[in-house]
Amino acid sequence: MPALKRRLALVAWVGLLVLVGCSGQGGSPSAITYTISGAVSGAIADGGLITLSGTMTDTTTSAGGGLYSFSGLANGSYTLTASKAGYTFGPARIAVTVNGGNVTGRNFSAFAFTAVCSADNWCWQNPLPQGNPLYASWGSGTSDVWVVGRPGTVLHWNGSGWSSVSSGTTSDLSGIWGSGASDVWAVGGSGTIVHWNGSAWSSVSRGTTDSLS
Repeated sequence: MPALKRRLALVAWVGLLVLVGCSGQGGSPSAITYTISGAVSGAIADGGLITLSGTMTDTTTSAGGGLYSFSGLANGSYTLTASKAGYTFGPARIAVTVNGGNVTGRNFSAFAFTAVCSADNWCWQNPLPQGNPLYASWGSGTSDVWVVGRPGTVLHWNGSGWSSVSSGTTSDLSGIWGSGASDVWAVGGSGTIVHWNGSAWSSVSRGTTDSLS
């Protein structure tokens, strides 16, 4: 009888060990996560603030030659944006879908801009580069784009940043067109016509006071 009791106790003890082992094997496996990465280039590389929103949220700063990355991400939909005072970024935002793998090559280009100032040195601080309404644009190429608006506002894009250019008028400008980088025309209120000859804007005689566009 004692031998039988010992056998029964041994069987019970082994069964308990099996139950404990099975319960330990039933735990959830470690979650698999992924990475989104890219780079900032252009007017700046390092120091751009990259913001991640969507399924998970986070921020990081580009460094080491403009590189950035977000790790530990679950599958889902995300949006990336870049920002830094004194710069604009293209594209304005990048949509990213993580679906079972890392995502690379989500890159931003940085462009510098300067505040628009009047002749007596009053400068826009917010919004930047300026806050006057803008009505029309024209360009001869990706490094030569003009935008006009009120009151006589003329902005020029040189491929890396915006600058204010004196138009010589305070009339609203509502239309612009050119045949080349040294032959650009802008028109607006009260029959205003101004011409860019490659170095400066100047008023052109007109035979009307009607608004032009």
